[in-house]
Amino acid sequence: MKKESSVSEDEIAFIVLHFGSVLEIKKEETKIHALVVCSSGIGSSKMLASRLKKELPEIAKFDLSSLMELKEIDATSYDMIVSTVPIPYEHIDYIMVSPLLNEDDAILVKSHIKRKIPYIIEKKRAKESVKESVQETVDMMAVAEQITNYMSVIRSILSHFTIEKKKTMEQHEETIRELMRQIESQGYLDRADDVAAGLLEREQQGGLGIPGTEFALFHLKHEFIKEPIFHIYDLDEAYEVKSMDGGQQLMSRTLMMLAPLELGKEGSEMFSLISSSMIESEESMALYGHGTKEDIEQKLNQLFYQFVKEAKW
Repeated sequence: MKKESSVSEDEIAFIVLHFGSVLEIKKEETKIHALVVCSSGIGSSKMLASRLKKELPEIAKFDLSSLMELKEIDATSYDMIVSTVPIPYEHIDYIMVSPLLNEDDAILVKSHIKRKIPYIIEKKRAKESVKESVQETVDMMAVAEQITNYMSVIRSILSHFTIEKKKTMEQHEETIRELMRQIESQGYLDRADDVAAGLLEREQQGGLGIPGTEFALFHLKHEFIKEPIFHIYDLDEAYEVKSMDGGQQLMSRTLMMLAPLELGKEGSEMFSLISSSMIESEESMALYGHGTKEDIEQKLNQLFYQFVKEAKW
């Protein structure tokens, strides 16, 4: 009879520790760097990133981009690309989902990640071997410019923030045009009808209403917008608009995020910070949906203060 081999408790502990270490290494190597794309780069991209972070913790880092900025980005430097709008470039592999990432979207993204894990690990190992041979340097002039850009956008948003009551026009398109004409009269943009056309075109790509609320987030970068602004308008009569989840909803409050076409990464990040805060909790949705100017100003100040406090320049 063949003698059975025995394994001591110490040996078992060693084997378990070994496999645990291997699993931790694999876990670290599969932390995913994702690029999130929306039409303007200042609205729904951050909303989507926030939802992805909550539902898919294996996605460790996010960058945000507009469709226009995507032309200047090396898409191959990212482990995956997720977009809220169709990307018109054949060489880019991406997944299109709702900004609010419904259950089917989450399953789709998880399946995509599962298929790409071997490629992601191989790419990260190659990148790490290159990084080890390169000494990191710091360009303080670039850092100083980055800080200045952040502060400039924060100052513009806070100093121009307002909530106003507006009359609802007979047609949705005319309501948006009237809002842009008022903003033009205040000196924040030129050629209001062209900017309104851009907003309406953006709306056609996907609804802008926030489900579970009575407000919609209109956001746009445009060549005729002069400076970054965040304005809110309370309509005297609510009406139906398309929601981000594809349905219909009432809109009684319109949130407008408008920015110059050349708004940099720092500016986009500040607008995205605001948009993601809108859906972070039921309390936040209620605040942006019904809050006073003073209440929302306080929220904006808290958001920007926390960002500056935690920033790693």
